Amino acid sequence: MSKNLEASIRYRVINRLLKSKSKKFPTKEELREACADALGVNDVAPRTIEKDLRVMREDEQLGFLAPIKYDAYHKGYYYEDPHYSIDNIPLNEDDVETLQFASSILEQFRGVDVLKSFSGAVDKVIDSFNIRRQSKEQGKLDFIYFDNPEYIPGGDFLMQLLSAIKYTQVVRLEYQKFETEAPKPYTFHPYLLRENKNLWYVIGKVEEYDQFRIFALDRIKGLEPTESYFNVDQAFDKAKYLKNVVGVFLPEGEVEEVLLRFSKQTSHYVMTQPIHPTQEVVEENEQGTTIRLRVVPNPELKTLVLGYGNKVEVLSPASLRAEVKKELIEAVTIYS
Repeated sequence: MSKNLEASIRYRVINRLLKSKSKKFPTKEELREACADALGVNDVAPRTIEKDLRVMREDEQLGFLAPIKYDAYHKGYYYEDPHYSIDNIPLNEDDVETLQFASSILEQFRGVDVLKSFSGAVDKVIDSFNIRRQSKEQGKLDFIYFDNPEYIPGGDFLMQLLSAIKYTQVVRLEYQKFETEAPKPYTFHPYLLRENKNLWYVIGKVEEYDQFRIFALDRIKGLEPTESYFNVDQAFDKAKYLKNVVGVFLPEGEVEEVLLRFSKQTSHYVMTQPIHPTQEVVEENEQGTTIRLRVVPNPELKTLVLGYGNKVEVLSPASLRAEVKKELIEAVTIYS
């Protein structure tokens, strides 16, 4: 959600509380809590509310010039003009379209089980902007389609893991690899959640082995919080898990220079959908484009390269080139 949209939501929430007949003179703390609730976040800084009140009063470009006053006796805020409301200031067509688009994005997450807890916040955002009223008058944006999954494999464990990470709580999990018949128990310190291609993974330390591991949530068969808590290992480098690999799994090894030469037709796709943030063009000509990545080679990178078939050639490192060549030769034998 953009900063401008977040600010607009806060303005509407503040306006609603200042217009409330049941609870007059809302305090700064009450404004903060209401804004955090509407945005679905843990907290909103006091200075943010102070800035919001100031710009609502004084920013001519915003257009409110709201008559907000502070009552020292009640230690809260109120509108000097009891009939004032920012809802009386009409939204222009661009404003309405922007809010409808934001509403359409939020609506996509209503059916996903793990995100149902956010549906209340979504409702408040939509209601704050009167999007439903505007939609009836102007028509819903039903011509936009988002390719979001209706089901997240392992999503039932997301909220438990979020809580465990936040409070550094040790969990007991049962994990079953594809090649094993029975799940195996682990005492686990969860550090980081990561999504990749609509699948979720948790990264942390396995207590029994004193090693960092990555578990795919769709293969977790059971998860229970314990009464124990852990201290975060300062040796854990989150940047390595987020920046140095294609995909999720970080193998042992150092960052290497990977050179890939793509055919002319495929290079256009690779340039518009970069493989990795470190991607840069080394050479471009009529035959195609050579790009450079700086990553730790892993099986996911190899799988991605193989997916391009004869449209890409691995130039370096030699180890990755040999692995891809071996896989392609084995694939040809299947069709021989």
